[in-house]
Amino acid sequence: MIQKVHNYINVSLLLIVSALGLATLSPAVAQADCGGNILTLKPWHHGLTDGECNVTAPIGRDAQRKFVTRIILTIVEDLLQVAAYITVAFIIMGGFTYMTSGGSPDKAAKGLKTIINAAIGLIIAMASVAIVNFIGGNLGL
Repeated sequence: MIQKVHNYINVSLLLIVSALGLATLSPAVAQADCGGNILTLKPWHHGLTDGECNVTAPIGRDAQRKFVTRIILTIVEDLLQVAAYITVAFIIMGGFTYMTSGGSPDKAAKGLKTIINAAIGLIIAMASVAIVNFIGGNLGL
């Protein structure tokens, strides 16, 4: 049982590190630092400002499409990051349940299952953020 737990932890750590590596491969966007970031969550106008932090008005059909697409991608990325924060909270909660099981195999199994499911959710959320960044970069946004 202990060996199985160690295997799950090792695989989870490997996948988390891999997902973190993918999440950092987003293209650099040249823009002014307009502030407003809270816990790495970007404001809705991220990437749409000029040098003085004013939102630039889109002129033309193609510019309007890029404008709306950039807003949607920013909101989706923020929601995926919130999902990642929630999964970290579940990992902490599962660890607390596992540590305070007091020898109860049912409670320990419940805590371990919570940790494993939350780790899988964290990997999915981080990979999703990387995919959104990749799509946004390929669209030239």
